[in-house]
Amino acid sequence: MSTPPPAFADSDPAGSGAGVAVGPWRRLHPLSPLIRFSRSVTGLAVILGLGQIQRSPGSSGETVADLVLIGAVLAAGVVAWQVTRWRIEATSLRIDSGLFRRRSRQVPLSRLQAVDVVQPTVARFIGLAELRFRVAAGHSDVRLAFLGEREATALRAQLLAMANGLGAATPPPPVRPLVSVPTGRLVWSVALSDLGLVAVAVVLADAVLLATAPRAAAVGVAVTVAVLVGTVGPAVRRVTSEAGFALGEAPDGLRVRCGLLATVHETVPLRRIQAVRWIEPLLWRPFGWCRLEVVVAGTRGGTRRDEPSGRVVHALLPVGSRADAIRVLAQVLPGPDPGPGSGPGPGRGPGSGPGPGSGPGPGAESLMGPVLRPPPARARWKAPLSWHFLAAGHDEELAV
Repeated sequence: MSTPPPAFADSDPAGSGAGVAVGPWRRLHPLSPLIRFSRSVTGLAVILGLGQIQRSPGSSGETVADLVLIGAVLAAGVVAWQVTRWRIEATSLRIDSGLFRRRSRQVPLSRLQAVDVVQPTVARFIGLAELRFRVAAGHSDVRLAFLGEREATALRAQLLAMANGLGAATPPPPVRPLVSVPTGRLVWSVALSDLGLVAVAVVLADAVLLATAPRAAAVGVAVTVAVLVGTVGPAVRRVTSEAGFALGEAPDGLRVRCGLLATVHETVPLRRIQAVRWIEPLLWRPFGWCRLEVVVAGTRGGTRRDEPSGRVVHALLPVGSRADAIRVLAQVLPGPDPGPGSGPGPGRGPGSGPGPGSGPGPGAESLMGPVLRPPPARARWKAPLSWHFLAAGHDEELAV
């Protein structure tokens, strides 16, 4: 078990952060090469194993060559670990790496936006974690992979305290819980989403094909398997990545914790949020469910799907009630109590009753955002099915 890093010397007892001494050089966890190169070694072992099965008995020379190749990959990981070191300096975090070509990277603490703790599946089982750093106006992927779980948590707290001008030993601020998502609801929401509908439609089409044209059954089964592989895979990834979702509020932003096998503890800085999306799939509406996503300005390579220009989409609510969504939006959007109908919900025209596809009640737009106006009547020829849901509006702070 790894031990937390020692407290860095602080010559400013008042906690202003000025005059923080340089910390000692430290290395990553000794098991880091095993985690970083586990995929490469596993894939290489599978390929070589299949080749070994096809070989004739007695080909010991090729077996030795395969073992030497696997050993070389592991040795490369050990060398990479040996030449990587890091330390906290007065105003930055410095990471040195490289054997023949040395590389020194510095993360200015004054521009540090967030520090995320990520635990891939294998790392989680042996108690390791990865730190990912998000820097204002930064375009590089800076991380420390891997540290002991306790060491990573303690280092994250130290860096954020120093970034906010506090002493290095300042404890992390408390997190106020906002919302959590039951795993059962998440599974049902995925089954009732577009992925689930596609899978059901393909299976039904295959059943009809088997009943009406048995000769074409082989082709239908092949198509069904291909489509199911393309739909079930993303559905399973979504469930495993968003299981155990919990959202909390902290002084530095919204804290997200999620993951079934690989876990992620990340921070979404409120000042970096550029847009909010309120999503209500058709089959979710009878249950009153919705999904909230935010577009965050940041570096590429986040844990969510990327958008152009280095923006990253985060799910602030994978699936939840409208009351949950309004409670989350109150922390994200300016103004009191933003909500569906005039905020980021599905487009709704003003002056109608509440409910999907309708606008807020009288006077609600003054509390929930700008007044939304429907498109001109001729737009129904362009979008006949969604025309009555479309609306747009803006005020001094929001465009919807």
